[in-house]
Amino acid sequence: MIVFKSFVFSILIFSTFSHATTIQVAVFQDHFDAINSFAKDQACPSQIPIQYEDNQMVAEYLILCNALAASGQNFRMSLVSVPVAERALQAIEQRKAHVTGFGLWQQQISKFDAKASLRLLDNNEFTKGLFTSQEKSKTLDFFKLKNRHDYIVALNKNWQHDWSELNCSGLTLKHIDQYEQMFKLVELGRVDLVPLTFNSKHDMQRTAFGIPLYPIKGIKFTINDSLHFAVNDKTPAGKALSKALDIGLQKLNQQTFISSVYNQLGVTNLEIQHWQDVGCQCTSYTQK
Repeated sequence: MIVFKSFVFSILIFSTFSHATTIQVAVFQDHFDAINSFAKDQACPSQIPIQYEDNQMVAEYLILCNALAASGQNFRMSLVSVPVAERALQAIEQRKAHVTGFGLWQQQISKFDAKASLRLLDNNEFTKGLFTSQEKSKTLDFFKLKNRHDYIVALNKNWQHDWSELNCSGLTLKHIDQYEQMFKLVELGRVDLVPLTFNSKHDMQRTAFGIPLYPIKGIKFTINDSLHFAVNDKTPAGKALSKALDIGLQKLNQQTFISSVYNQLGVTNLEIQHWQDVGCQCTSYTQK
Protein backbone atom coordinates (compact mmCIF):
# COMPACT_ATOMS: atom_id res chain seq x y z
CA MET A 1 0.00 0.00 0.00
CA ILE A 2 1.37 3.41 -0.97
CA VAL A 3 1.13 6.06 1.70
CA PHE A 4 1.42 9.70 0.67
CA LYS A 5 1.97 12.78 2.79
CA SER A 6 -0.21 15.57 1.46
CA PHE A 7 0.92 19.18 1.61
CA VAL A 8 -1.74 21.52 3.00
CA PHE A 9 -0.25 24.69 1.53
CA SER A 10 -1.11 25.19 -2.13
CA ILE A 11 0.32 27.48 -4.75
CA LEU A 12 -2.06 29.48 -6.83
CA ILE A 13 -0.49 30.08 -10.23
CA PHE A 14 -2.93 32.85 -11.06
CA SER A 15 -4.98 35.02 -8.77
CA THR A 16 -8.53 33.95 -9.68
CA PHE A 17 -8.90 31.33 -6.98
CA SER A 18 -12.48 30.30 -7.80
CA HIS A 19 -11.55 29.13 -11.29
CA ALA A 20 -8.30 27.35 -10.41
CA THR A 21 -7.95 23.63 -11.11
CA THR A 22 -6.26 21.82 -8.22
CA ILE A 23 -3.53 19.41 -9.30
CA GLN A 24 -1.54 16.98 -7.17
CA VAL A 25 2.20 17.29 -7.80
CA ALA A 26 4.47 14.41 -6.74
CA VAL A 27 7.76 15.48 -5.14
CA PHE A 28 10.51 13.46 -3.46
CA GLN A 29 10.18 13.21 0.31
CA ASP A 30 13.91 14.01 0.70
CA HIS A 31 13.25 17.38 -0.96
CA PHE A 32 9.75 17.97 0.38
CA ASP A 33 10.79 20.47 3.05
CA ALA A 34 12.98 22.43 0.63
CA ILE A 35 10.16 22.73 -1.92
CA ASN A 36 7.72 23.53 0.87
CA SER A 37 9.94 26.43 1.96
CA PHE A 38 10.57 27.46 -1.63
CA ALA A 39 6.87 27.41 -2.43
CA LYS A 40 5.99 29.56 0.56
CA ASP A 41 8.52 32.25 -0.38
CA GLN A 42 6.67 33.22 -3.55
CA ALA A 43 4.31 31.51 -5.93
CA CYS A 44 6.49 31.15 -9.00
CA PRO A 45 9.90 32.92 -9.02
CA SER A 46 11.75 33.26 -12.30
CA GLN A 47 15.11 32.33 -10.77
CA ILE A 48 16.30 29.63 -8.40
CA PRO A 49 16.50 31.14 -4.90
CA ILE A 50 20.15 31.32 -3.85
CA GLN A 51 19.67 28.94 -0.91
CA TYR A 52 18.57 26.24 -3.37
CA GLU A 53 20.95 26.99 -6.24
CA ASP A 54 22.35 23.42 -6.20
CA ASN A 55 18.98 21.70 -5.79
CA GLN A 56 17.83 20.13 -9.04
CA MET A 57 14.48 19.08 -7.56
CA VAL A 58 13.64 22.66 -6.56
CA ALA A 59 14.81 23.88 -9.97
CA GLU A 60 12.60 21.42 -11.84
CA TYR A 61 9.63 22.30 -9.67
CA LEU A 62 10.34 25.91 -10.65
CA ILE A 63 10.27 24.90 -14.34
CA LEU A 64 6.93 23.13 -13.85
CA CYS A 65 5.48 26.12 -12.02
CA ASN A 66 6.60 28.60 -14.67
CA ALA A 67 5.44 26.37 -17.53
CA LEU A 68 1.93 26.14 -16.11
CA ALA A 69 1.90 29.89 -15.54
CA ALA A 70 3.04 30.47 -19.13
CA SER A 71 0.28 28.21 -20.46
CA GLY A 72 -2.39 30.80 -19.68
CA GLN A 73 -4.40 28.27 -17.65
CA ASN A 74 -5.18 28.55 -13.94
CA PHE A 75 -3.85 25.87 -11.58
CA ARG A 76 -3.54 25.45 -7.85
CA MET A 77 -0.72 23.05 -6.99
CA SER A 78 -0.82 20.72 -3.98
CA LEU A 79 2.26 18.67 -3.10
CA VAL A 80 2.29 14.91 -2.57
CA SER A 81 5.40 13.29 -1.04
CA VAL A 82 6.83 10.09 -2.57
CA PRO A 83 9.97 8.16 -1.55
CA VAL A 84 11.32 7.18 -4.99
CA ALA A 85 10.64 7.76 -8.69
CA GLU A 86 8.81 4.45 -9.10
CA ARG A 87 6.28 5.46 -6.43
CA ALA A 88 5.72 8.76 -8.21
CA LEU A 89 4.96 6.93 -11.45
CA GLN A 90 2.66 4.52 -9.60
CA ALA A 91 0.84 7.54 -8.17
CA ILE A 92 0.45 8.96 -11.69
CA GLU A 93 -0.79 5.60 -12.98
CA GLN A 94 -3.24 5.19 -10.10
CA ARG A 95 -4.49 8.79 -10.47
CA LYS A 96 -3.25 9.76 -7.01
CA ALA A 97 -1.07 12.44 -8.57
CA HIS A 98 -1.49 14.44 -11.77
CA VAL A 99 2.13 15.26 -12.57
CA THR A 100 5.64 14.88 -11.21
CA GLY A 101 7.35 18.01 -9.91
CA PHE A 102 10.70 16.70 -11.14
CA GLY A 103 12.09 15.31 -14.37
CA LEU A 104 12.08 11.60 -15.15
CA TRP A 105 13.80 9.65 -17.89
CA GLN A 106 11.77 8.64 -20.95
CA GLN A 107 12.79 5.03 -20.30
CA GLN A 108 11.31 5.18 -16.78
CA ILE A 109 8.05 6.79 -17.87
CA SER A 110 7.53 4.32 -20.73
CA LYS A 111 7.16 1.45 -18.23
CA PHE A 112 4.06 3.03 -16.69
CA ASP A 113 0.67 4.22 -17.90
CA ALA A 114 1.80 7.84 -17.97
CA LYS A 115 2.55 10.45 -20.62
CA ALA A 116 5.90 12.16 -21.02
CA SER A 117 5.77 15.94 -21.38
CA LEU A 118 7.85 17.82 -23.90
CA ARG A 119 11.49 17.20 -23.07
CA LEU A 120 13.43 19.16 -20.50
CA LEU A 121 16.78 17.80 -21.71
CA ASP A 122 17.67 15.69 -24.74
CA ASN A 123 19.74 12.51 -24.86
CA ASN A 124 23.32 12.98 -23.58
CA GLU A 125 22.70 16.55 -22.42
CA PHE A 126 22.55 15.51 -18.76
CA THR A 127 26.08 15.22 -17.35
CA LYS A 128 27.27 14.07 -13.92
CA GLY A 129 30.55 13.70 -12.09
CA LEU A 130 31.94 11.76 -9.14
CA PHE A 131 32.21 13.84 -5.99
CA THR A 132 34.21 13.27 -2.82
CA SER A 133 35.83 15.08 0.10
CA GLN A 134 38.13 18.02 -0.58
CA GLU A 135 41.21 16.03 0.50
CA LYS A 136 40.49 13.09 -1.83
CA SER A 137 39.60 15.40 -4.71
CA LYS A 138 43.15 16.81 -4.59
CA THR A 139 44.95 13.46 -4.48
CA LEU A 140 42.81 11.04 -6.48
CA ASP A 141 43.89 10.68 -10.12
CA PHE A 142 41.11 8.54 -11.51
CA PHE A 143 42.81 7.39 -14.69
CA LYS A 144 45.95 6.27 -12.84
CA LEU A 145 44.11 4.09 -10.34
CA LYS A 146 45.42 0.53 -10.45
CA ASN A 147 42.66 -0.96 -8.32
CA ARG A 148 39.44 0.92 -9.00
CA HIS A 149 37.48 -1.65 -7.03
CA ASP A 150 39.10 -0.32 -3.85
CA TYR A 151 36.97 2.82 -4.25
CA ILE A 152 33.31 2.69 -3.19
CA VAL A 153 30.58 4.72 -4.90
CA ALA A 154 27.39 5.38 -2.93
CA LEU A 155 24.24 5.47 -5.06
CA ASN A 156 20.73 4.08 -5.24
CA LYS A 157 19.82 1.14 -7.49
CA ASN A 158 16.74 3.09 -8.54
CA TRP A 159 19.12 5.48 -10.30
CA GLN A 160 19.13 3.03 -13.17
CA HIS A 161 21.11 5.14 -15.62
CA ASP A 162 23.77 6.04 -13.06
CA TRP A 163 24.08 2.40 -12.03
CA SER A 164 24.28 1.27 -15.66
CA GLU A 165 26.91 3.87 -16.62
CA LEU A 166 29.10 3.07 -13.61
CA ASN A 167 28.53 -0.69 -13.66
CA CYS A 168 31.58 -1.42 -15.78
CA SER A 169 33.80 1.35 -14.43
CA GLY A 170 35.66 -1.06 -12.18
CA LEU A 171 34.52 0.83 -9.08
CA THR A 172 32.64 -0.81 -6.22
CA LEU A 173 28.99 0.23 -6.19
CA LYS A 174 27.12 0.39 -2.88
CA HIS A 175 23.34 0.76 -2.76
CA ILE A 176 22.15 3.35 -0.23
CA ASP A 177 18.42 3.85 0.37
CA GLN A 178 18.43 7.33 1.86
CA TYR A 179 19.75 10.22 -0.24
CA GLU A 180 21.11 12.20 2.73
CA GLN A 181 22.90 9.12 4.07
CA MET A 182 25.11 8.97 0.96
CA PHE A 183 26.75 12.27 1.83
CA LYS A 184 27.14 11.40 5.49
CA LEU A 185 29.01 8.23 4.47
CA VAL A 186 31.38 10.28 2.30
CA GLU A 187 31.97 12.65 5.21
CA LEU A 188 32.68 9.71 7.54
CA GLY A 189 35.05 8.14 5.00
CA ARG A 190 33.00 4.94 4.75
CA VAL A 191 32.46 5.47 1.02
CA ASP A 192 34.67 7.41 -1.38
CA LEU A 193 32.47 8.81 -4.11
CA VAL A 194 28.92 9.85 -4.93
CA PRO A 195 27.55 10.73 -8.41
CA LEU A 196 26.23 14.28 -8.62
CA THR A 197 25.50 16.92 -11.20
CA PHE A 198 28.05 19.70 -11.52
CA ASN A 199 27.29 23.29 -10.67
CA SER A 200 28.25 26.64 -12.17
CA LYS A 201 30.86 27.61 -9.55
CA HIS A 202 34.47 27.85 -10.68
CA ASP A 203 35.59 24.93 -8.48
CA MET A 204 32.20 23.18 -8.92
CA GLN A 205 32.10 22.52 -5.16
CA ARG A 206 28.72 21.28 -3.95
CA THR A 207 27.21 21.34 -0.49
CA ALA A 208 24.68 18.62 0.26
CA PHE A 209 22.94 18.59 3.63
CA GLY A 210 25.71 20.80 4.99
CA ILE A 211 28.48 18.52 3.70
CA PRO A 212 31.01 20.04 1.22
CA LEU A 213 31.80 17.86 -1.80
CA TYR A 214 34.27 18.31 -4.66
CA PRO A 215 34.42 16.71 -8.11
CA ILE A 216 37.20 14.40 -9.22
CA LYS A 217 38.63 16.64 -11.93
CA GLY A 218 38.71 15.39 -15.49
CA ILE A 219 36.00 12.70 -15.37
CA LYS A 220 32.28 12.70 -16.13
CA PHE A 221 29.50 10.51 -17.46
CA THR A 222 26.43 11.39 -19.51
CA ILE A 223 22.92 9.94 -19.51
CA ASN A 224 21.76 8.59 -22.86
CA ASP A 225 18.10 9.39 -22.34
CA SER A 226 15.79 12.41 -22.43
CA LEU A 227 14.26 14.06 -19.36
CA HIS A 228 10.52 14.84 -19.01
CA PHE A 229 7.75 15.45 -16.52
CA ALA A 230 5.36 12.49 -16.18
CA VAL A 231 1.68 13.36 -16.53
CA ASN A 232 -1.59 11.51 -15.98
CA ASP A 233 -3.52 12.31 -19.15
CA LYS A 234 -6.26 9.66 -18.73
CA THR A 235 -8.96 12.04 -17.48
CA PRO A 236 -10.39 15.23 -19.02
CA ALA A 237 -8.58 17.26 -16.36
CA GLY A 238 -5.38 15.33 -17.03
CA LYS A 239 -5.60 15.92 -20.77
CA ALA A 240 -6.09 19.65 -20.16
CA LEU A 241 -3.10 19.68 -17.79
CA SER A 242 -0.91 17.79 -20.25
CA LYS A 243 -1.80 20.19 -23.07
CA ALA A 244 -1.25 23.26 -20.88
CA LEU A 245 2.10 21.95 -19.64
CA ASP A 246 3.41 21.30 -23.16
CA ILE A 247 2.27 24.76 -24.29
CA GLY A 248 4.08 26.30 -21.33
CA LEU A 249 7.25 24.23 -21.83
CA GLN A 250 7.34 25.19 -25.49
CA LYS A 251 7.16 28.88 -24.54
CA LEU A 252 9.88 28.48 -21.91
CA ASN A 253 12.10 26.71 -24.45
CA GLN A 254 11.63 29.56 -26.90
CA GLN A 255 12.65 31.98 -24.15
CA THR A 256 15.69 29.76 -23.29
CA PHE A 257 14.33 29.65 -19.73
CA ILE A 258 14.82 25.89 -19.32
CA SER A 259 18.38 25.87 -20.67
CA SER A 260 19.19 28.81 -18.39
CA VAL A 261 17.96 26.88 -15.35
CA TYR A 262 20.10 23.85 -16.19
CA ASN A 263 23.07 26.09 -16.91
CA GLN A 264 22.58 27.74 -13.52
CA LEU A 265 22.49 24.31 -11.91
CA GLY A 266 25.64 23.26 -13.78
CA VAL A 267 23.95 20.22 -15.35
CA THR A 268 24.98 21.55 -18.77
CA ASN A 269 28.36 22.95 -17.67
CA LEU A 270 30.55 23.98 -20.61
CA GLU A 271 33.69 23.82 -18.45
CA ILE A 272 33.60 20.03 -18.41
CA GLN A 273 32.87 19.45 -22.11
CA HIS A 274 36.45 18.20 -22.70
CA TRP A 275 36.59 16.02 -19.59
CA GLN A 276 36.89 12.28 -20.23
CA ASP A 277 34.12 9.76 -19.77
CA VAL A 278 34.48 7.39 -16.81
CA GLY A 279 34.69 4.63 -19.36
CA CYS A 280 34.36 0.86 -19.13
CA GLN A 281 37.29 -0.92 -17.53
CA CYS A 282 35.78 -4.12 -16.20
CA THR A 283 32.75 -5.39 -14.32
CA SER A 284 32.21 -3.42 -11.14
CA TYR A 285 31.68 -4.90 -7.71
CA THR A 286 28.50 -4.47 -5.74
CA GLN A 287 28.95 -4.07 -2.00
CA LYS A 288 26.02 -5.14 0.16
